[in-house]
Amino acid sequence: MLAWPPPDFCEADERGVEILWLMLSPLYGQANAGAIWNRTLNDFLVAPEPGGLGFERNVNDPCVYTRTEPGGGRVTYALYVDNARLYNDPTPAARELAGRVQSRLKERFEIKFGETNPKEDYFLGANRISHGPHATTICCDTYIGSMVERYLPDVDAYNPSKRFPGLYSDTPAGADLTANYEAAIALCPEPTDELKKRYGSLFGALLHTIKWRPEISAALGLCGTCLTICTEELYANLERVLVYLARTKKQEDWHHVQRAHGWRQEAARLCRRQLDYD
Repeated sequence: MLAWPPPDFCEADERGVEILWLMLSPLYGQANAGAIWNRTLNDFLVAPEPGGLGFERNVNDPCVYTRTEPGGGRVTYALYVDNARLYNDPTPAARELAGRVQSRLKERFEIKFGETNPKEDYFLGANRISHGPHATTICCDTYIGSMVERYLPDVDAYNPSKRFPGLYSDTPAGADLTANYEAAIALCPEPTDELKKRYGSLFGALLHTIKWRPEISAALGLCGTCLTICTEELYANLERVLVYLARTKKQEDWHHVQRAHGWRQEAARLCRRQLDYD
């Protein structure tokens, strides 16, 4: 791939011919960088030792790799873009392999690993608190706080005010959202580029929390339909969702119970969650 030189570098030779740089390796953010990184890491994971790590790629989810030790136990390596988790069974053989995998990945790619089985950690926008080997509590405390600092920097979003009344502490949306949504659909306004950028940015940030706070999904579903016909009123509805999250950010909604039977009851409880606000 060819690229123009960075600022302050020579842009033409002595003949006046434009200079282009030939890239020898991909850059972060380049269109094909993710595919190249995935291919490079995959080749290393699945190649047999000593050249690779001898993992097997999951045919149903290509981002999950596993290796079972003859001495007993399995090690699993799960990828999410440029983040990953390494899991191992509580057997001596699996623990030894997991340690070897960490060392090889650090040596080959300079990958950094966090503490093993921490009581609390932060991963992909979620604060996770371990209650032992069978249960984990998940909330979005840190991520929600960062959204408030970014989108409401000069406002006290945590306490009731004229702009953000106490009602916002209880529900993420009200009847005004439906009215604003229907008006936008009927009139198809043409928002300014500035509003579309501001609206899309806040919507995208809020969308990331749905997997941990599903009660906001109905409100974001309406707001997301209006990305190209957004209005200031709908932007105010997005702000209400953010204020609701800010005032309930320590709410621990999801308890992942991993016992043989408990997870089914827990999944059923989450599916029955009420998503209607009015």
